[in-house]
This record gives sequence, C-alpha cells and structure tokens, in this order.
Amino acid sequence: MSLNSEFLADKKTAFALIIMTIFCIVISFFSLSSGFYIIFQNFFYIPIILACIFYLRRGLLFSVILSFVYLGLLTGYAGFNEFGNGIARTLIFIGIACIITILSEKTKYANDKVREKNKELKYTIEKLALSCDRYHTLFESISDSLFLYKIDENGLPGLFIEVNSSASESIGYSREEFLRMTALDIAGEIGKREAKEQVEILYKKGSHKFESSQVRKDGTEFPVEVNCHLIRTDSQGCLVLSVVRDITDRKKIEMALKDEITRRRILQDQSRDGIIIIREDGSVFEVNKSFADMLYYSVDDVKKMHIWEWNQSVPREIISKMLKTVDEKGDHFETRHLRKDGTEIDVDISTTAANFSGEKLILCICRDITAWKNSEKALINLNKKLSLLSYITCHDILNKANALEIFISLLDKKDLNPDIQPYLGEAVDAVNLIMSQIEFAREYGKVGVNEPLWLSLEEITKELSDVRAELNFECKGIYVYADAMLEKVFYNLFDNTLRHTKGLVLINIRCRIGGDSTLIISWEDNGPGIEDSKKEKIFESGYGQNTGFGLFLAREILDITKIKISEVGVFGKGATFELSVPKGGYYFEEKGRVTKK
Repeated sequence: MSLNSEFLADKKTAFALIIMTIFCIVISFFSLSSGFYIIFQNFFYIPIILACIFYLRRGLLFSVILSFVYLGLLTGYAGFNEFGNGIARTLIFIGIACIITILSEKTKYANDKVREKNKELKYTIEKLALSCDRYHTLFESISDSLFLYKIDENGLPGLFIEVNSSASESIGYSREEFLRMTALDIAGEIGKREAKEQVEILYKKGSHKFESSQVRKDGTEFPVEVNCHLIRTDSQGCLVLSVVRDITDRKKIEMALKDEITRRRILQDQSRDGIIIIREDGSVFEVNKSFADMLYYSVDDVKKMHIWEWNQSVPREIISKMLKTVDEKGDHFETRHLRKDGTEIDVDISTTAANFSGEKLILCICRDITAWKNSEKALINLNKKLSLLSYITCHDILNKANALEIFISLLDKKDLNPDIQPYLGEAVDAVNLIMSQIEFAREYGKVGVNEPLWLSLEEITKELSDVRAELNFECKGIYVYADAMLEKVFYNLFDNTLRHTKGLVLINIRCRIGGDSTLIISWEDNGPGIEDSKKEKIFESGYGQNTGFGLFLAREILDITKIKISEVGVFGKGATFELSVPKGGYYFEEKGRVTKK
C-alpha cells in the first residue's frame, strides 16, 4: 500500500471513529433524557472496539476516557442509583478495550512479521530470478559445449537435463533432440569403452579432466577435452556438469609442433657444426652432440655448465655483457674454446637471440676452425719466407744492376767506337727498367704477407701533403678492415694526382653509405680526369707513363679484403676514384662496430 492510500485510510478511520463517538454521546443524551438507562450504553462498544483495533494503545486510552464519559453521563442523569451499574459497565468497557488492544497488537505484530517475510521472500525471488538469468546468460554465452545429466543406476551417464547452444552448434542436434539422448549417444568409440571408468574416477575425485572424442550428427568424429564436475543435490541426487571443448585445432598444432621438433632435432643432431642455446645468465638451455664432441664432453655434462667454463679467453664480465646485448640481428666472431683435456681450439661463432616463453635465449652455431687457422698460419709463415727470399733475391739483383749501371757509365767515359755509343744508352735504359721492375716485385711481395688490420682512414692519410696540394678530409672516426699496405694505395692516388694536375691541387676525401650497405670512399681531384676508354686500362699491369704498376698494385692490395676500386669521374672535370668497402668491413668509432643498412 502506498503512503497516500495509507493516509486516506487513517483519515477515514478517524472520521468514522469521531462520528461514532459523537453519535454515542448524542444517543446517550436522548436516552438519558427520556429515562432509558440500558440500551444506549451498547453503542459505546462500537467506538471502543474501533479505537482499540486501529489505534492500539492510543485507542485504549481513548476507550478509557470514553468509558468515564459514559460513567459521567449516567451519573449525571440517573444519579447515584445507577452508579454501581455504571462502574460495572465502565470496567467492562475498559476490559474489552484491553483485550481488543492486546489482540490487535499481536495481530499487528503477526502482520508485520508476515509483511517482513513477504518482503524477504520477494527479495529472494528477485535475486533467484536474477541469478537464474545470469546463470542462463553465462550458460549460453560460453563457447564450450555444456552438458548437464544424471548418472543412472548402472553407473553410466543418463539422459541430458540441459545443454547450451554451443553444444547444438558443435554437434548438430537441437536441444529437444539432446534431451532424449545420453552422453554415450554422442561419444566416440574410446569414450564409450571408458565411460564407466571415467564415472568412477569422477565419484572419487569430485571433478575429472580427460581427453576423448565425440561424434557429430553427420557421423564425423573429432577430439575433445572433457572437464566434468560432480554436483550432489537433495532432490535429484548426483548430477554431472560436463564442459566439453573441441581440440581439433590444438591437436593439429600439437602434431605440427611435434613434427617440427622432430625435424629440428634431426637437423640439429645431424649437423656437423656445434649448436648450443645459451640462457641470458650463461647457463645451457640445449646443446647438440656435435658441440659436446667438439669439447670432449657428453651432452649431459655440457647442460650443467656455463659458457665461461669453456670460453676462458674472454673475461666473464664481458661475456655476461655480450649475452645481455645480443639481439635478433646477431653477431659473428672468432674465439677460442677450452676442451675437457685442457687443449684449446679456434672456433668461428654465429649468434642470434630470440624470446621463448618469455625467456631470452641465444642460439650459437660453432665451427671448429683450428685446422683452417693452422693452415692459415702455415700459409702466412710460408708467405713470409717467400717474401724474405724474394727480398733477398731482389736485393742481390739490384746490387748487381747498380754495379752494371756503374760499369756502363765508366765505359761511357771511355773513347769508344761511335757505333757502340747508342748501345750503351740502350743498356742503361734496360738496367733502369730492370731496377724498377725488381723494385715493384719487392713491393708486391709484401702484399698479403701479414693479416689484415682495422685501420683508421684518418691515420693513414694524415701524412699526405705537398706545397701545391689542399686536402679536404671528411671521413673522421671511420675504420676499415684492410691489408697493412692500404697506406700505399692512398699514397699512389696522391702521387698520380700531383703528377697529372697543374697548378693548385684540390683533393676531397669523402665517405658515404651505399644502397647495399657498402662504405663508399671517394677520392676526388681537380685534375684533367680519365678518358672513358682508359677507366679500366689504368688498373692493368704496366699501363701508364711512369712504372705502370701503381694502380695495379693498389687494386691487388684492396682485393685482399674484397675492397673494390674504380674510376667514375667525368673526363675534363677531374678524376674520382671510389673504394667500395663491403658490409662488415668497416665501423664507426663513436658507435662501435656497426653495419648500417
């Protein structure tokens, strides 16, 4: 009942009570005035009862007052002859008022309790309805198939009680069709055979997760993951809620992953190179047999080790830093590994990093290059010996040539037959040519004798100077990997520029990165330039106005570390020689050894 309706009801009750009270008093006046002392008094029961029913204790007080009003009226008109009857009737009025008040209060208390219980019941029903809606929404929104069913007396799944829409979509049956079926009707052969065993496990554990298979309406069978929960109820006994997930895609991925693991395992085990995967803390994640054999350890022994236990040529702190900084771009370098027997081997290593399950792993492919290094050292030693022999031989030949030149000059001072004089000039020219070729042979013999070095372009060009030359150098902080005779290449370019340029000589040495990540070193001058027909010939042996060996020797020196040289200038506007240093053959001092892309 609303507040307004309750207010109107109270108003009507009060009005009725007032009317009845006035009516009783008026009737009492008429009755007492007429000499009737008995009948009128019965009308007082009506307001007394109404007041006690609707106003309880306030009504009781009103009834007591009204009772004494009755006594006063009776005594006033009838005198004290009716006083005894009036007192008796007043007490009866008050007694009835008390009884009705008590009963009304109990009734009101009972009604309040009922009203309170009704509110609680209504709230509970609303919560239950909301819970049912949530349950139904959740039940229907789950993408996995849900099945609710009983267990029959044989310990097997009984008829379905409820299924969700995902089950209908997955298997093809409607909800009405499902409610006439059991879990065995949609189970595969394995599921049917193992049904009783799975139910027994479910009863023991209360929940059970396993893999099985189901059959669709069209007869196709597919793998599923079943997660069962036992629900014990008082009214329906034991129920089973099964959450069933189609794992067809997962099985395909697992199979593909298994095949990939097998393939990679075959590749890893069959590889002649040592393959090892290192964690960021230096411990071993995985290793193949070739790596273990290379160090004379077993695979299990290597898995218990750290990288610095076999790589002792590099301090542990530097190794730890390298492990933290290596990324997916990787690195390539040479180092030495310590074997179990204490011997050391030279190793070529290629590394790359990747994240696996949130953990950084470093893949290292290691190749034993000890034999190659030994051969390289033997070849270097042989080159040094041959170079020494060549130097001694050239030195002896030059001495003899110098002596021959002296003897010819002495003969030239003698009075000889005039017919012989021209031949002496020819002989002098021949000796000079022999001496220049021997000098070239001695210089050429130095090419490739020693291992290439990281050389600063700034250092090897700082000695190039001449009173006529102005040199602009724009390659600061750049190092290239080249033969130690790289300085002679730039000296030869400088010498050629001075020979062929008249007046003030302007030279620019610039560096840039080419499209294929090569470093382009440009030598530009303000000389006459090179004709297009001679751009390749100038690098041939013996070509040129001087000895003809300068640019030929320069190309040979550069070719040791795969540096290419070519002339690309425009004839009449100066010569431009470009040296192309391959990727990995240069670095910038301020950035470390970085290959730009």
